[in-house]
Amino acid sequence: ASAIAVTPASTGNSDGKATVQVSGGNAPYSYLWDNGETAQQAERLAPGTRTVTVKDANGCSATAQINITENILPLTAALSQTANIACSGDKTAALELRIGGGKGPFQFKWNQAGLSGEKPVGLAAGNYVVTVTDAAGASASANIEVKSPAALSASAIAVTPASTGNSDGKAAVQIAGGNAPYSYLWDNGETAQQAERLAPGTRTVTIKDANGCSATAQINITENILPLT
Repeated sequence: ASAIAVTPASTGNSDGKATVQVSGGNAPYSYLWDNGETAQQAERLAPGTRTVTVKDANGCSATAQINITENILPLTAALSQTANIACSGDKTAALELRIGGGKGPFQFKWNQAGLSGEKPVGLAAGNYVVTVTDAAGASASANIEVKSPAALSASAIAVTPASTGNSDGKAAVQIAGGNAPYSYLWDNGETAQQAERLAPGTRTVTIKDANGCSATAQINITENILPLT
């Protein structure tokens, strides 16, 4: 008897196929594969060396072996970002590694200490590289750059001083970085970019961007005291 491979097994499965050819002896023949199948063609073979025993009508037996290969697709790796950094300096990013092909189990090696697995979280801005190695020794790498928004900053500019004894000074706030739209809260309760009811003294404004990041600025509102006559 001789065995012939028909199709390899798919990755991680016992679905390889092989058939046995018989010469001599006396029909009919019976077949017993090492996985328990009893047809001339086996269809549930795991990768590796498989054995089939053939018996003829007289009880004479013969064995044959066949190597069932495993059809391992090329290993691929890709990284995607699943959570962003809301405010500059935060560590809120998250990544997800997608693996194609290869043969599990997989091992992961990241370029930054402390990272493991396929879904690292709590990440700062930076460049991330992961190398995946499969059970067959194949490897593939993927990289991604995690970006951080520009830091939100604010500065306040006096527009007009307060008149004597009144809260009518004016100031405006200028913003850099962050993500629009912005909200404003002056220490007198005004919520516009330019406040128009400021009392003399040091005034404070708090700005928040679309991500909830905040910055503050201060401005000294002077009092326009007319000459005493």
